Amino acid sequence: PTLERLELSLLYFFQYFRKAYIGEQANVSSTNLYQRLNDRVGLSDNVTVMNVIVNKTMQNLKVWCRHEEIVDKSLLLFHELASGYSSSKTLSKLEVVVFALHHHGPAQLPFLTQSGNPRHRTTFYTTLTRILLMDDNGLMEFDNFMAPFVLVLQHLHTFFVSQANTGPGPQREEAKGLLTGVLRDLRGVCIGTANRRAFVAFFDWLYPDYLPMLVTAAELWWNDSSVTTPLLKFVAELVHNKCQRIAFECSSPNGILLFREASKILVAYGQRILTGAPPTYKDKYKGIGICLTLLSRALSGGYVNFGVFSLYGDAALSSALDMVLQLSLCIPVVELMAYPKVMRGYFPLQEILCHNHTAYLCMLDTPVFYQIISNIQHGLKWVNPPHDISVSSDCASALYHLVEFRFRAPKKEVLAP
Repeated sequence: PTLERLELSLLYFFQYFRKAYIGEQANVSSTNLYQRLNDRVGLSDNVTVMNVIVNKTMQNLKVWCRHEEIVDKSLLLFHELASGYSSSKTLSKLEVVVFALHHHGPAQLPFLTQSGNPRHRTTFYTTLTRILLMDDNGLMEFDNFMAPFVLVLQHLHTFFVSQANTGPGPQREEAKGLLTGVLRDLRGVCIGTANRRAFVAFFDWLYPDYLPMLVTAAELWWNDSSVTTPLLKFVAELVHNKCQRIAFECSSPNGILLFREASKILVAYGQRILTGAPPTYKDKYKGIGICLTLLSRALSGGYVNFGVFSLYGDAALSSALDMVLQLSLCIPVVELMAYPKVMRGYFPLQEILCHNHTAYLCMLDTPVFYQIISNIQHGLKWVNPPHDISVSSDCASALYHLVEFRFRAPKKEVLAP
């Protein structure tokens, strides 16, 4: 306990030292500080100090890999050091970080598999990816950075195409552990791709070699939330067009291909979870909530012309809409309003459907349409904690789009030749 308290105390000191003297928020009078540090301990500038801090952080991830609090605070310090532009540029030149960018598997960093919190993997790879992609030179090293994942994904591909996935056994358990780990890692990488060139490089690496196997994984482990949760979260991050990062060339079909793969995963998971899972949050509602968020992000991304699907007879859009609608309607309204994460996935999707896919809603059976409107009504009146004003805002916007469609549609019919 004494050593643990000492380590936590050092991390606490490093965190406040960072806030005061490192990065964009550094104190302008820090020159005198570094002069005194140079006289006392030989640390002459912020680069030398950052090298000490990062070396200590990486050492913690190896030595204290089973101590969740130390790992958590070490990763937080590393992540915040990489958040600023100048400090991140400095990090990319440190020897310990350069080594980590090329050797970042469980063999070098045992916390990836031994830490009690699997989210640590995602945080770590988000930070590493941001450091790598600070400038265009990082794109040249991207394939080398992703090389450790290739062996894992090739092993999984061999498992999926073999007969080993037909029943329980040690190979299946090994594959499940590898899959959940690599999905959390890749989600961290995807979060770290904050611009178009970085995302395109990641998607080109991922598709078509590895992304299609996630459909098989969803079919195989649909009833195991320890697999489906990281799988669905990864796909939800992959289709998320934050910072307008998903912008393929005008001649590229990748936007449509991305949505098609997401649709296959939604259908593969939804068909099985709809009737085969008990109505509990862990087994059913949590996965449905992620599916709602996934489709909301895909529909609002702006990188797919959805009219193409009906024009060429592709069922990817209609299949995804039908499946997610069935999933959302199988949740009783009391349960829907009881779980904030599910609620925050449901109502944004309804707003998007009412805005951009109103004709689809109008073609639904009357009881189904009535249930959707009834749920929107509950969202408008929702004031119980935890109250989220975005819920009522999405509901009001959904009603506005429905009313707008109601009054504009007759005019279009009159004006039509």
